[in-house]
Amino acid sequence: MGVRMRQVPKPSITARISYRTCVSNVSDADKRARYIASSTEIDRAETRYLAAGKNGELHLSRESDYNLPTVTTKEMIWLYDRKLVDKKSPGREVYDAVKLSARDGMCALCGAQAVSSLDHYLPKTKFPALAVTPANLLPVCSRCNHMKGSKFTGSIEELALNPYFDDFGDDVWLTARVEHKSPGVAVFVPDPPSHWDPAYTSRIVKHFESLNLQEIYGSCASQEIQGIQYGMKMLFEAAGEAAVREELTRRSATWHNFDANSWQAALFTALSADDWYCCGGFIR
Repeated sequence: MGVRMRQVPKPSITARISYRTCVSNVSDADKRARYIASSTEIDRAETRYLAAGKNGELHLSRESDYNLPTVTTKEMIWLYDRKLVDKKSPGREVYDAVKLSARDGMCALCGAQAVSSLDHYLPKTKFPALAVTPANLLPVCSRCNHMKGSKFTGSIEELALNPYFDDFGDDVWLTARVEHKSPGVAVFVPDPPSHWDPAYTSRIVKHFESLNLQEIYGSCASQEIQGIQYGMKMLFEAAGEAAVREELTRRSATWHNFDANSWQAALFTALSADDWYCCGGFIR
């Protein structure tokens, strides 16, 4: 079984291209030679990482498998910062291409805020051979980048979700409920189906809690609810509860078709099912 989060296509740019592009502009001849000497290990590290992701075994990744023979961890971090991230660096085109891979330009982890940076799925401080590997770089918003941090666990139950590899099918795991405070307040809750593997359930709950998605989704929903308040009021006064519920149901279906686990889908599903709201709670 595959939880669909906001899946993102894996970057088409290989580690070999990214690494060689970054190394090409290293001015120190000795350092550049040492980087080049580790090229084969960079390729092997990418192959190992992609296989682990495909097989659902990223939690088994060992730091010792991602060290390099002729380059230090500090030097790989420098390569990322100076030759990939820096706007004047040769690798900046790679950096920007990965950023642009996010669907609709929205964060691959929360789906609610615009992409502003890249985040290493396996932290570069512990897995230096993947420091400039595009498939290890996630397009995220600054908030999620900060919230996710650089922790890594060998536990499958606590493994962070990966938008390049994780696909939990079409099951709905994100739900919301309406608090009856005019014009309405939405509280979001992760509620995976009972037939899921316990490890999947644990990972989704951890994803939701570690990124504090209730905060960002609640804020987005509050603005949406206030934004539609006038329209709902006009509809209610003109055609009553049934018309309001029908409109909210239509919006729910539209968002479910786009992304069944978006905060918008959860919000409009909750609003359409809530009698208090549909009966005019938004104007009381």
